[in-house]
Amino acid sequence: MSRSEQVFHAGELILQNRAGVAPSYRERVAHAIRPQMPQQHRDFFESLPVLFLGLLDARGRVWATPAVGEVGFLRSRDPGHLAVGARPVLGETLWLDVRAGAKVGAVGMEMASRRRNRMNGTITAVNGEGFEIAVDLSFGNCPQYIQTRDLVWPANPPAPEAVALPDWESQSRALVAQADTFLSRRARPRCQRAPSMGLMLRTVAGGPVS
Repeated sequence: MSRSEQVFHAGELILQNRAGVAPSYRERVAHAIRPQMPQQHRDFFESLPVLFLGLLDARGRVWATPAVGEVGFLRSRDPGHLAVGARPVLGETLWLDVRAGAKVGAVGMEMASRRRNRMNGTITAVNGEGFEIAVDLSFGNCPQYIQTRDLVWPANPPAPEAVALPDWESQSRALVAQADTFLSRRARPRCQRAPSMGLMLRTVAGGPVS
């Protein structure tokens, strides 16, 4: 089995073939997606005050939400693990699955420098402060679509509140149309070649819709 067949699921390979992606290029890209974090990724995650997460809820729906803390709340004891010393925002309200064995997608972003790294993994341990992720795939991303900002994330943010919108369809569309950055999430279905489900979190951005 080639490296690209290990990294990309069947649907991604079909779309790449339709788009005319050369097999040699696909293999080069696949080799940049690693089963462990290189040291620069580990250092980058540990320097961040926020980690964006993609998690499933009790009904199998995928949600994007951050975990926030003081710098140092993210720790990597070795290239294959990342410990998160905080709970995901609205995790209990949304019934997000942070049990051992749950899949998670993660994005670390530094908006001032427009740097980001992505990681997919499996939660292997849970404690009173947070959880630890075992890395499945780790890779860097280009700065495209990241809006430059100098944000200050509060180490102890106020308790979040979930609000049900009476007209979800139109209000959510209006919110997205006014935004220049948001996070999308998706789940990779189980298949014969990759029997475990994987979660993906990605940054989507552009100018607000006028």
